Amino acid sequence: KIICTTALVLLSTTSFYAQKQNTLLWEISGKGIEKPSYLFGTIHITCDATLKPKVIDALNKTERLFLEFDMTDPEMATKMMGKLQMTDGKKISQLVTKEQAEKIDKFLKENFGMPLSYVDTYKPFFFQSLFYTKMISCPVQSFENELMKITKEQNEKVYGLETMESQLAIFDKIPYEKQIEDLNKMLESIEKKDFSEMEKLITLYQDENLNDLMKIISESDLQTVNQFNEDLLVNRNKNWVPIIIEKSKEQATFFGVGAAHLAGENGVITLLKKQ
Repeated sequence: KIICTTALVLLSTTSFYAQKQNTLLWEISGKGIEKPSYLFGTIHITCDATLKPKVIDALNKTERLFLEFDMTDPEMATKMMGKLQMTDGKKISQLVTKEQAEKIDKFLKENFGMPLSYVDTYKPFFFQSLFYTKMISCPVQSFENELMKITKEQNEKVYGLETMESQLAIFDKIPYEKQIEDLNKMLESIEKKDFSEMEKLITLYQDENLNDLMKIISESDLQTVNQFNEDLLVNRNKNWVPIIIEKSKEQATFFGVGAAHLAGENGVITLLKKQ
């Protein structure tokens, strides 16, 4: 369960960029595409992942689902476990103060029934993914899960634009110390029960208001990801676009990726339009 949670919110910290049109669903058509495909921006953790009628209609018109990576892969947990360990024998308890380690230990015991000693060698982003699920005052729901549920009901298959291993490898480029900074800030927010920022994000997402989403994220105290925007967003967007074009030409396809990837000069929408 914890592994699935980590996979679900792997890139929940990515930033948003403004797009003129306030919509999360885009139709893909053009040269060489016989039937339209669709691009949908998701948010990885939310209180209500109910799909709007227009999204369900797009799923009904398509024949397969592409997510950032294939979350139906039966070997997902095994693959992830092999990528979670820090290198050089480092431990979380060595990267934080004694007081911070005690707080993390308490959090893990109270919320996941395990002490820090069980996962002390895991990379900081693993802990961040767990913390995110406790930064909203409601049971966590996922748009990815809803998309996969309908895809399964339609007897269609789920694929990935990239592998989970390649997504995890991105975090190896972010110094552990940088990840720890955000981890401690998140823990502080949880202790204070200050979930205002996440609640605002969820509300704006539901309103499909990408402009204000961008503003809130840009003002966030969690700045680690913004420093590695090239690796987390831009390069991946550029890698995805040829795949999206190729798959759209093959058959009507529904693409569901984090809303952070949609807009901006190097967003998937702009890159697709250029093609």
